[in-house]
Amino acid sequence: MMNYDHPQNSQNRVNPKSQTGDRAWCRVWLSCLLTLTMMPLRANADSAPNAPNFTRATAGALSSTVPDGTCAVASTVVGGNGGASAAIGGTGGTGGAGAIIKAQFHILPSQSVIGAVGGGGTPTGTGGIGTAAGGKGGTMVSGHAGAGGGGSSSISIAGIKLIEAGGGGGGGAAHNPSPAGNGGNAGINITPGAVAVGSDASNGVDSPGIAGGGQGGQAAQGGSGGVNSGGASVNGSPGGGIGSGTGGNGGADPNLDSAGGGGGGYTGGGGGASTLSSSVSGAGGGGGSSYLHDVSPTALANVPTNVSGMAGTRTTGSAAGSTGSVTLDWIPCVYQLNITKTASSPIVNAGGKVIWTITVSNVGPDAMTRGDTVTLTDTLPVGPSGAPNPNFKVLSIATMGSSDPLLDSAPINCTGVTVGSPMPASTVCSRPYSATGSPGVTPSGTRGLNSGETLSITYEQVFGTPTTRVDVTNTASVQDRASISGTTDIIGVTTIRSASNTVSVDPAPLFADPNVLLVKRITAINGSTSTLGGDDLAIYKDEAINPYDDNSITIPTQPTPTDPRKDTDKWPNISTFILGGTNGGHIEPGDQIEYTIYFLSAGAGEAKNVLFCDRVPEDVSYIFNSFGGSSPLGLTGTESGIQMLWGGATSNLTNLPDGDVGQYFPPGVDPKGTYPNINCRGTNTNGAVVVNLGNLPNATAPGIPTQSHGFIRFRGRVR
Repeated sequence: MMNYDHPQNSQNRVNPKSQTGDRAWCRVWLSCLLTLTMMPLRANADSAPNAPNFTRATAGALSSTVPDGTCAVASTVVGGNGGASAAIGGTGGTGGAGAIIKAQFHILPSQSVIGAVGGGGTPTGTGGIGTAAGGKGGTMVSGHAGAGGGGSSSISIAGIKLIEAGGGGGGGAAHNPSPAGNGGNAGINITPGAVAVGSDASNGVDSPGIAGGGQGGQAAQGGSGGVNSGGASVNGSPGGGIGSGTGGNGGADPNLDSAGGGGGGYTGGGGGASTLSSSVSGAGGGGGSSYLHDVSPTALANVPTNVSGMAGTRTTGSAAGSTGSVTLDWIPCVYQLNITKTASSPIVNAGGKVIWTITVSNVGPDAMTRGDTVTLTDTLPVGPSGAPNPNFKVLSIATMGSSDPLLDSAPINCTGVTVGSPMPASTVCSRPYSATGSPGVTPSGTRGLNSGETLSITYEQVFGTPTTRVDVTNTASVQDRASISGTTDIIGVTTIRSASNTVSVDPAPLFADPNVLLVKRITAINGSTSTLGGDDLAIYKDEAINPYDDNSITIPTQPTPTDPRKDTDKWPNISTFILGGTNGGHIEPGDQIEYTIYFLSAGAGEAKNVLFCDRVPEDVSYIFNSFGGSSPLGLTGTESGIQMLWGGATSNLTNLPDGDVGQYFPPGVDPKGTYPNINCRGTNTNGAVVVNLGNLPNATAPGIPTQSHGFIRFRGRVR
């Protein structure tokens, strides 16, 4: 149950002792209750769907595009293994392992993704394909060919090569047990912006001389081919340099056992030297080098994180090397949306309006990128609504806060939200997606808020006249992208993002906007209207600071619910009706003061269930029998301490609850015990006068009808 404040008069004062001011308070309360609960307001991050991982494990070229809603990629790039050569009379030369390079980069949706997966070398001498192909095993007249080197794998985004993982070198054809003729592993000691050099291969076995293994790919050039100390005709070929890092071929063999080819890479491994004799072992090919770019392909050029390099498993048993792979784990942007909804006033009278403000904030850490927009649903308050044109009129839409260092920040637009038009029940808020300062971004699609940015929409609602009291409650909540951990993602990002806000508005059913005004005056000192040094109490006094004690309208409207109530020109003749002053002059202990509180129902409709309460001023004792009765102590129940004028008739009211509308509550007795919804604006420490005025019709002209106005009067004695 709500009580409604109405304009009050200024303080009354008496001199010199009793300079305490007091106010009369009027409350309108209702006998019928109804609670109206609105559906929740929600602002959802209409997120792009979580993109599945991109995985390619077959040799050859690849292409893709950075998906919507993505802010980073965790990349795992694996080069192809070198092949293991045929083994006759021994275990044979094993194939070198391809590199496994991992790193995480910042990226942007729409950037192109290209690359290749390196194939494994074969035991019969064919090098694996890839970004850079593995070298061939050495040729021979008859017998055992050296194995081919593995191809390298790579990934480029926005035309910038981010990772290349080298392939392993091929094993040499063998009549002798390992480690004779083993291929070298690809480079794995990776750091951003640097080349990881490939491992050198093992020497072969020859007689005379030694068949030298191929050198691993170097930082600035391909690895050298292996050298046979017995004759240059069987030396291996060098690997390719930067930009063309194919593996070098193994040396040609005039007899039986040739060398392995080098692994492909950022720079290629050198091919091994073959043999001059028969029934010996050719040398292995060197491993290709690996590379990691030093910055992300965005305007901020962030250094890659979560960097690591390791070797795969070597190839054994006269088998083809395993194929490499590329896996891209798309990491969605991580942001949190908070939402609040506020009302301009918690209490709104019928005919008044409330301004609703919806605020959605992205508290980060990431911006909303392409495909991430804000969907706002507001089940508009159903009433009681007045009739503005239009209702729920949008007053403003604005954004505040930071820009984004990577993304362009054009204005935010919300579909259907236009200043001056009705607020829609649902809207999608977004801006065009583009990133001028970052390479390879296609400007298309839409996105939402930057990190640290706030979107605010205000609209107004004018309340009509309900037949019963109504509580309008609105709950705002937000939930962002669902958690995305542990299933298909290599790196899971788990977020719990929710917020809620509840605000209530009371569109009080004041029955065509009632308005009860009060003016309090001192009307007698010791039964006389004359004072010593005070006001003439027999005439009307216009109190300058009180706009409501005359018929001059100085507050014509109530623009917002928190403004003062509107003024009136409907008082009866103020020169004969509102008599008394505000300054009682010089008084002494034992003097008697008479207080009169004038009331007027000045609204557009009847004021129902009006309760009057005025607390007796401190330093003044209530006089129980001011208007009748013989007992001065309030013991018989027949004495009257309250007088009322209403409907043109004056009546004296007793102090006890004996059937009339007045009652005096002694100090310490709370009037709420009798009237639960009354509000006397303070604790009853010195007595309180309460009158149940009931329903007051509104004045349609000055003093008309007579039931629209009157006064309450009581007296006290100065202590």
